[in-house]
Amino acid sequence: MLSNKKIEQLIHLPDLQFVRYCEETYCVNRGIYNIIDAWFYDQNMINVSSRRKIIIAFFSYLNKDTQKIKFGPGGVKAHLENFWNFKKDSQIESA
Repeated sequence: MLSNKKIEQLIHLPDLQFVRYCEETYCVNRGIYNIIDAWFYDQNMINVSSRRKIIIAFFSYLNKDTQKIKFGPGGVKAHLENFWNFKKDSQIESA
């Protein structure tokens, strides 16, 4: 699990370095990263820093047992929707 300090450092990297971090750490290619980034943007995550934080949280959520995250056909969207619902449920429970 990443510390808050490490996350703060990561989210402020230049775009290319942040994408490379995601590629190296979570083994997702740039195309998958772009789909994920655009999906969160479409969910009104307009602020880049907030979106990068949730992208890291998404990858961490998926990356529990394995280093490489694999998506099958339509898998990215399904995983994003599951994660989004999980986050909403977690916020409701903690309210």
